[in-house]
Amino acid sequence: MCEMRSISNILVLLVAISGILIGSWVGVNSLWWLLIFLALVTGVLLFAVLNRRRSGWLMLMAIFCLSGFWYSKTHEQYRFLLHINQTYPDQWVTVTGVQIQRTEATLHGVKFLLQTGSAVKRGPCGKFMVYYRGKLSSDTFGRKLQIHCKFKENLPGNPRFPDYLEQQGITGNLFAGEGQVLIKGNGLPPPYLWAEQIRNMMMQSGKKVLQPVNARLLHGMIFNDSLSSEVSDRKLINELRRTGTIHLISVSGLHVGFLVIGLTWLLGFLRISKKLQIIPLIFGVCFYIMMTGMGPPVLRAGIMMMVYGIGNLIGADTKDQVGRLALAAVLLLFWNPYYLFQVSFQLSFIATLGVVWLYPVLKEYFSIRQGFMKPVWDAVLVSLGAQIMVTPVIIHYFQQISWISPLANLLFFLPSELIIMGGLAGESLALILPMVARWILIAVDGNLTAIRWIAHVLASPGWAASWSPDWPWPWIIAYYIALILILDLLQPNFLTKKRMLNTVWITLGVLGLLNFVIWAAFFQVRQGRYLELTAIDVGQGDSLFIRSPDGINLLIDGGDEGKGIAKVIPFLRSNGIERLNLVIATHGDRDHIGGLAEVLEEVPAEKLFLPVNSNRPAVQKFLRRIRPGHILCEKVFSGEKFRLGTEVYGEILDAPGMDDENDCSLVTLLKYGKNKLLLTGDLSNQGEAIFSRKYPALLRASVLKVGHHGSGYASTLAFISQAKPKVGIISVGAGNHFGHPSPATINRLHSLGIHIYRTDRQGQITVKLYGKAFTVTTYKN
Repeated sequence: MCEMRSISNILVLLVAISGILIGSWVGVNSLWWLLIFLALVTGVLLFAVLNRRRSGWLMLMAIFCLSGFWYSKTHEQYRFLLHINQTYPDQWVTVTGVQIQRTEATLHGVKFLLQTGSAVKRGPCGKFMVYYRGKLSSDTFGRKLQIHCKFKENLPGNPRFPDYLEQQGITGNLFAGEGQVLIKGNGLPPPYLWAEQIRNMMMQSGKKVLQPVNARLLHGMIFNDSLSSEVSDRKLINELRRTGTIHLISVSGLHVGFLVIGLTWLLGFLRISKKLQIIPLIFGVCFYIMMTGMGPPVLRAGIMMMVYGIGNLIGADTKDQVGRLALAAVLLLFWNPYYLFQVSFQLSFIATLGVVWLYPVLKEYFSIRQGFMKPVWDAVLVSLGAQIMVTPVIIHYFQQISWISPLANLLFFLPSELIIMGGLAGESLALILPMVARWILIAVDGNLTAIRWIAHVLASPGWAASWSPDWPWPWIIAYYIALILILDLLQPNFLTKKRMLNTVWITLGVLGLLNFVIWAAFFQVRQGRYLELTAIDVGQGDSLFIRSPDGINLLIDGGDEGKGIAKVIPFLRSNGIERLNLVIATHGDRDHIGGLAEVLEEVPAEKLFLPVNSNRPAVQKFLRRIRPGHILCEKVFSGEKFRLGTEVYGEILDAPGMDDENDCSLVTLLKYGKNKLLLTGDLSNQGEAIFSRKYPALLRASVLKVGHHGSGYASTLAFISQAKPKVGIISVGAGNHFGHPSPATINRLHSLGIHIYRTDRQGQITVKLYGKAFTVTTYKN
């Protein structure tokens, strides 16, 4: 009975996922989905009245249509809000809404999410990212705010699969200065505000005892707080990634499980019966979920725990963990269908599936009898089960495999349990018993230091983690098919409870698996050699990475200060780049070379091209940071030619005699086959005019990196008419206070039929140029 219920829940989940995916792909009006759903429900009712069997398939089809309807309705609502907001472009407006995200520090102030009503009487509506220049009170989360600000609308993205902004429901950006935000009262229900107040008091108590770096790590582990941009935190994040333990600073089922263990022990100590313990456990978990920000992983864990608790209360069978996991996924997808496209949702559910489904099989076939080693071995198998399940997804999104992850997770298991339970207990007791809490937090501080040391030691070997090329989707499907076939051989069949070695099914499965692998490899080889350009999403700045078919790499700029460590270096490491062959610093603006200095401090490079005017103070400061004795620095003039391997030809162009720093940008022209890249730095209209006169025959290109982040003072009609690109890439920060990209520039590019890709909307942009054709893909993290 338990297995049948599990299979039913899994079928419902798969059908719901299919409905959302089909709904996003076909783009059918939600009314059609609703009509088909009602017709199917009518059919199910008729079958029930007539006592006919086999109405289950009709029910599954109805769920399919319901999920398609729900996604289409959500998508249409988002597009409707975008349409309304397009009537207020770049206008000063007064917006009233509720702050639904804690403030995050930015270079010029803070940012947070604001939610207004879906249909306000006047002004833009929806969910907005607010960029506030200045300091904001720390108690604004959950409050109703009135903001006088400049509004910048979001344009519709991909008409099929939702982009990052649509997944988050963000319909525009608001820019406000000091004194332009007023608190108008409470916005969220009181329990949210109580949870936030208690959370803030607990965090302040911890900061008084813990070392600063340990306090930030603890609050990342128990409250889902982001670590800071300080060097120590950035190094720690990289070490956690290399050891496969980055999940420790993302509150998930592990954390909820430790909380439940602690609360169960406390309730048992108070001699409360097991059945009565369920109610305070559910309330405690719900309150904790509100304190952490209600992300998909912690919501999934909370739903599973509540299903288990309610099942215990009513006497239902609660052993079906796979069924509970599927039910939690279905509930979350009907709560927000956009969760399906979010990495955190995918990783959370797939890793948990490895624990509740794969771990029991591993335990059965690789068990040990020794009592003192059994808990240790079980912890290894739990980690291994989760790792086996998430490996293809991690490779797809992050191109990295952590070989030391099982060992790291084993060593971290006990300290992390003590830290989470001790941290929550210590900071809670600090509100009523500060002296007792102090000793608990001192012990927690020691465990946090131990975890940082272990992470550093385990991440140090070069083999601890390695880069892997992105797997095509057929390979990922083949991986899971192979896993299912192996498990079917290792355990009895779900339905018959017998071990079935059906040679026909095994043969068909193996042939299908080989087809997936071989055909994927064939198309991978058939696509041939290519030149790859990636516009790294560094916010308001530029950073371009180029890799030739021969594996020679080039980095042009590195974004603003902090972006080199936060964005560029992780990108290089995730792609297996240990050394740069050539680096180009286009000019001395901080949003181009501030982050580049951070990159060159950590990643060795063979040669650096500098502009002729490299005697300017900003460039000299940059050179002092990178220790030019460790890299060959070369001032380049217009006409300087170079090669990236045997097939990619490059040339440096500039506009001589210009005084403006932007017009002194080094412009890079790369040619591969019949395709060209024109990368213009911060070139403005004056520099473009010189280029149009001096290099009329060279400017034609397939792909243009639009100058100066799409500023209205660049990308003149004459210049882009000469270049005639098919694609224009704009590297720009979401919500920047410069107003980039300019609507006039966007209109000029559109008028010439140029496809525009923007890092503020699509995130990381990758162009693969083949001999005659090219492709563009985007990825928003």
